[in-house]
Amino acid sequence: KLKDVEAALAAAPAPGPAPARSPVRVAGGRRRPATPVEQVVARRLSQAKQTIPHFYVLAEADITGLLAVREELNASGGRLRLSITHIIMAAVGRALVALPQLNAVWDEGDIVTLDGSDVGLAVDGPRGLMVPVLRDAGAHHLDAVAGACADIVAKARDGRLTAADCEGGAISVSNIGMYGASHLVSIINPGQSAILGVAATKPVFRPDAQGRPQLRQELGLVLSCDHRVIDGVRAAQFLDLVVKTLEHPLPLLRQPAPAAGVLTPPC
Repeated sequence: KLKDVEAALAAAPAPGPAPARSPVRVAGGRRRPATPVEQVVARRLSQAKQTIPHFYVLAEADITGLLAVREELNASGGRLRLSITHIIMAAVGRALVALPQLNAVWDEGDIVTLDGSDVGLAVDGPRGLMVPVLRDAGAHHLDAVAGACADIVAKARDGRLTAADCEGGAISVSNIGMYGASHLVSIINPGQSAILGVAATKPVFRPDAQGRPQLRQELGLVLSCDHRVIDGVRAAQFLDLVVKTLEHPLPLLRQPAPAAGVLTPPC
């Protein structure tokens, strides 16, 4: 989390003489010391991978219909163009509401169930990869989620995120589909219990009801889970909910609860 990075940087002692080390033998190349932020991130992610018992659930979502709906909505002249990431954030939020057992984290021997349906979003900013949190993503319609996503991404890329922006949530979404990767197996963000890796959409032929090949568009998803908090059955149920929402996205256009307030991004 950003507050941990900032705290570690503030508490770091003044640099002293570099310890003796065995150099990596390379043919050519250039060496530079890691920045303080890179060192903190490396240490925390190494600790996360070593101490969190990760397991992974994979699925493919047929988003042929979703792409058609998205194209039609974007052509209708709305305030904001919808992206696949916006729709996935909304789908993950709805799945948290439907399966609150996944909205929990491990804390020093306790399992803490969180309120709301907060979802983190991995964003590549000037300080490196940050994970601001979208508040109550499952309690609002798609346009509200898309607007709040756009706001937090802008804050991350402008270097305006605060520690509070990156606090909370049990799950994050990391989307690298724009780079053509088929799957992404992610390391869980420290302090959370799951992360959904999203890859590229790819065309595949699948049999229709009569067994004839039909061209479909499929999205590769990998859910990384903390086995101290989540078991395989719950993880599979959660990912299945996300897949079904992506394959039948129209309910995302409606407000899921009349009492839900106006969605606002972190300030």
